[in-house]
Amino acid sequence: MAESRSQLNVEAQAVVNDVVLATRLNLKQLTFGLNHTVISYDAGRFVCNSLYHAMLNYLKSCAPYQNGLFVHVPLLTAHNRESIAVDFRQLLERLLTLDH
Repeated sequence: MAESRSQLNVEAQAVVNDVVLATRLNLKQLTFGLNHTVISYDAGRFVCNSLYHAMLNYLKSCAPYQNGLFVHVPLLTAHNRESIAVDFRQLLERLLTLDH
């Protein structure tokens, strides 16, 4: 959960020691038409960023044909829960139907 975020944030990249690693997914296509999802270029400065960087580095060196994505989820409330869930389900469906 990302307290400072109000929408789903699909993370485009992670940066550690000036080494930028980016997802190979087409995030514009993946998020097109989703009303409560944005593309983020800042995965944070601590655990999330480090975890995403490690995952992307692993995929790059050990599973180069696999995709990876980190999604920050805002705090869920009675007000936003359904709209966030709709976008999240749509993201999952789109990821499941990607050409491999």
